[in-house]
Amino acid sequence: RSALESCVKGWGVSVLVGWTDMYDFAARPIQLIAGRTWKGSLFGGFKSKDGVPEMVKAYLDKKVKLDEFITHKMTLGEVNDAIELMKHGKCIRTVEPGSHVLCLAWELWVWLQSWAAKAAGAKRIIVDINPEVEKAKVFVTEFVNPKDHTKPISQVLAEMTDGGVDYSLECVGDVQVMRSALESCIKGWGVSVIVGWTDLHDFATRPVQLISGRTLKGSLLGGFKCKDDVPEMVKAYLDKKVKLDEFITHKMTLGEVNDAIELMKHGKCIRTILSVSPQ
Repeated sequence: RSALESCVKGWGVSVLVGWTDMYDFAARPIQLIAGRTWKGSLFGGFKSKDGVPEMVKAYLDKKVKLDEFITHKMTLGEVNDAIELMKHGKCIRTVEPGSHVLCLAWELWVWLQSWAAKAAGAKRIIVDINPEVEKAKVFVTEFVNPKDHTKPISQVLAEMTDGGVDYSLECVGDVQVMRSALESCIKGWGVSVIVGWTDLHDFATRPVQLISGRTLKGSLLGGFKCKDDVPEMVKAYLDKKVKLDEFITHKMTLGEVNDAIELMKHGKCIRTILSVSPQ
């Protein structure tokens, strides 16, 4: 936790390499939403199919000197002594190396994330408990409702996608949904992004969920830099490359603000524009 909180806001990255499966790791979601990234490393980011052969070739070509990391050579009968050396920090321990998109969100975010994923050419799986969100199928390829399954949604998605999704986005602000989003990612390279806000509870998960190669990160402005990226987004909207008008479902006056809030509470609107003037 100290390692994560020590990172600078906006782009700081904390890598979890140490192993334990005895306790959950807990952190405030705001630590991630502020722009920090929290990731695990089982194989140092290597993909076995591509990275390992390249590393082996580099070693054989003498470009990489792995012998420098070997401090002790012992027999199998001395394994207990080797463990004691490791415990007391007297040797250097090395680790041998060895897009689906998921969105958990309220209706507006389902539309937004679906549109963005489709624009990027990704295969899309949306998870939401509001059945009316199915009208987002204009952007969605598959729809899964957690209430229709007895298994945890992470297991359902793992079976559907042969191991888990490549990217998941949590836009609700619920720590349990955050955990489901992370555990729904595939081991090795899955990335889960927290967008939903809450400061009521700590987010908790087992360190093994990260050490297996997943990455958990937060997004306050979608990774945008206001000075450069926002003007580009405005231009893209004016050029009809970004669709925002489809997200406006109601136009009401300021005097109808309470009705607008009720629509939002019951999931019957996506975005409502309130006009100060009755006209």
